[in-house]
Amino acid sequence: MEEAVINGKIKTENFENKHIADIELYDKEGNLVTNLQTDRNGNYELFVKTGTYDLYIKKRGYLDIKITDIEVQNIEQEIKIPEQTMIAGDVTGNGKINIDDLIILNGNFGKNRNLRPKRRQSSR
Repeated sequence: MEEAVINGKIKTENFENKHIADIELYDKEGNLVTNLQTDRNGNYELFVKTGTYDLYIKKRGYLDIKITDIEVQNIEQEIKIPEQTMIAGDVTGNGKINIDDLIILNGNFGKNRNLRPKRRQSSR
């Protein structure tokens, strides 16, 4: 089955140089067509039929990105979405960076969240 390609790249603000996010593609009726996760470099590639689509880029703690009215006119088409940079700081997940996010961030400033269990020394 032949399909057109929608591809692009995202970047996230982080220290580990991992640019992973969720990609969701919806048709104009609001139905989920396909979804996937980017590779660690932020690249994604979607294979679709002709139609008009809305693309959402999501990552917890970041503002969502919505790209609307992507028109796929023929199956030989490749649509390159310009690189998108995700903005960190939406701690509450409400789609905005506001005072509530800043209060939470301020309350945790300087804290280290090390979730690895400590290793016990064996008493041999």
